Formats: sequence, C-alpha cells, structure tokens
Amino acid sequence: MELWDARDLHGNKTGETLVRGEEVPAGRWHLGVHIWYINAKGELLVQRRSLRKKAAPGLWACSGGSALRGETSEMALVRESEEELGITPDVSRSVRFLSYMSEDCITDVYIVPWEGDAASLRLQEEEVMDAKWISQEEMRSLIGRETVFWQYRYLELLLRFLRDEYSRVFPAE
Repeated sequence: MELWDARDLHGNKTGETLVRGEEVPAGRWHLGVHIWYINAKGELLVQRRSLRKKAAPGLWACSGGSALRGETSEMALVRESEEELGITPDVSRSVRFLSYMSEDCITDVYIVPWEGDAASLRLQEEEVMDAKWISQEEMRSLIGRETVFWQYRYLELLLRFLRDEYSRVFPAE
C-alpha cells in the first residue's frame, strides 16, 4: 500500500494521509514529480512506460512519480530516478522548472543535467520497458501524438525554456 501526505492548496502538508488508488478528497492533493534529464547535447532522456501500467501503457514519457509519505519533492526525485532508471541524480544541480496543479496532484517538474548512456540504465521492468535520448526537435514533433507520447501540458514551455534559458541556468563547466 502506497501512502502519501495530503497537501492543501498551497502545497503544505495537512497531517492527513492519502492512499494510492483511493479517491483524493476535494481540497486535497498529493505531491508528484516529473524529471527531465538533459545532456550536454541538449537531448532529453525519455522512457517508455511498461505495458503493465494502468495509465498510458507503452507511451514515451519523462521519469517521475508520487512522493511517498514523509518525502519532499527532492527526495521523490532521487527515489524515483533510482527505482525507475538506476540513476542517482545530483539534486544540487537540478532545477525545479515549475510546479502545477491538476485534479488531485501538485507536480514539481525538474530539469536535471546528466551524462550517461541510455543503453546502460538499470530499468525497473514493472515501470519502464525502454529509455533513449531524443533531440528537442524530436520532442517538439511528438507534441499532439497522443498514441506515442504522454502529452504534458507544459511541453511548449519546457522547450522554450531549454532554448532560451538553459545555458544561463546550467553554464558549461
């Protein structure tokens, strides 16, 4: 049983506990994370969701998931990355790009620099069936292709940020 901290409109913990799979009460949300890995070539790491997933089986997506009870979004970023891909991200180099609310979740969206070979990742079979680097142009071409790629409401904003602001936020080392 997966337990979450209930959050109020401002993202503050309420002291209540939510259970995955049960209805989230009105006026309450749980915390989630989306993780976009980017390499020095500006490519984004995407993963193909397992066919066993209830939501969007087989679609390409970013990494991420829900924060467990007691976790911050940064802790969830690390746990989800390690579980799904075998990556231990450097949180100090990550940027929380934005936060947004949906019906029952407040999602923190992170951009994380990472240099690595997608073929060498340790994929969690229950969650992920493949992973690959794609260019930002390829990402742009996936917008609107609902049978191929998870349609995040912020994709255009993410791509514009990467085009216009990335080098300022993540200067070359």
